[in-house]
Order: sequence, then C-alpha cells, then structure tokens
Amino acid sequence: MTFRKFATGAALTIAGLLAAVGIGLLANSISGDNVGLSAQPLSASETLAPSQHDRAEARAKKRAAARESARKRRAAARRRAQREADRKADTVEVPAPGPESTATTFDDHGGESSGSGSGDDNSGSGSSGSGGGDSSHSGGSDDD
Repeated sequence: MTFRKFATGAALTIAGLLAAVGIGLLANSISGDNVGLSAQPLSASETLAPSQHDRAEARAKKRAAARESARKRRAAARRRAQREADRKADTVEVPAPGPESTATTFDDHGGESSGSGSGDDNSGSGSSGSGGGDSSHSGGSDDD
C-alpha cells in the first residue's frame, strides 16, 4: 500500500467521524433534549409505587364495581323471571270442544218477523210499494 492511498483513507475516516459528530450535535440542538445529570433532585420514588391510601382506594373502587355488577346481574335475572312469569300468565289454555257443539244463531231482523213466508223482501204486498203487508217498511231492503 502506498503512502498516498494510506493518507487518503485516513483523511476520509477523520472526515466521516467529524461529519457524524456534527450531525449528532445538530440533532441535539434541534430536539432540545438535555442528556446528562439534572440539577433537580430525583423524584422517581414518588411515582414508582402507589401509596397505601391509593391502594386501599383502588381496592374499594374495585369492590364497589363488583357489587354494582352483581346488583345489575341480579336485577336482570329478576326481570327475565318476571317476563317469563308474564308470558305464562298471558297463555290461556282453551279446552277442546266436546262431541256435541251448540250453534248459536242471532236474529238480525231488528225485532221484525216476516209473516208471509213466501220470499218476503220487505217490499210490501203490492207492486206499487205502498205497503199493506205485515212489514213496516215501505220498500227497499233491510241491509243497513
């Protein structure tokens, strides 16, 4: 290896190190973060573990949440049971009809009877529609 190649390699190595240091210092000044010891005392021990009071409070909250959850589950079970009971109360068992069933007929003539018996259409006995039959209507049908 010649002296010229060796000097060129050493110069490039030193230039690379200087560039790396310059880029690091520039990045540090841009970010603004300080690296090293601070003049303020360490306060990490205050936040590492919760105090006895905080732990007791957290346990109490957890127990209260568990009680609330159990209360909600019981209320939901009561509502389900009530709905089921309501469904059973709404169901009515109808007995099957016996072998002989009775048919009920209703009179829809409004208390009038047709005395002629020969296809009386409540139009009267004559063709003039003046009446004379046993119907009180003077004509037309009784389909109100």
